[in-house]
Amino acid sequence: MLAALLLPVQIVILLWMARINSGVTRRRGFFTAPHPRLGRSLLVASGLYVTVMVVRYFVSGHLHSERRFWPPGSIPILFHFVLAAYLYVLSRLARRPIDAPRSENS
Repeated sequence: MLAALLLPVQIVILLWMARINSGVTRRRGFFTAPHPRLGRSLLVASGLYVTVMVVRYFVSGHLHSERRFWPPGSIPILFHFVLAAYLYVLSRLARRPIDAPRSENS
């Protein structure tokens, strides 16, 4: 049941990330204005995410010795570090404003 939900949830997350990235690139949208409380919350969330993934890695290696070090079983855990890094970068964007776009005549 949960495995069937994994792909749709991953697609939704990627679409959400693409929308945020598009807005930031065009300097429009929610993350172009400062949101200090959200930024702090995302910073805490990214730190917790990394912590949980480090614990998961070691617990998984302890329970399944064949998954230790860098076999394919640890790749999903490592990918979560990428998502945590994205949250960290997003927290930085939320804490400070993005400069307004410059016109070509300036």
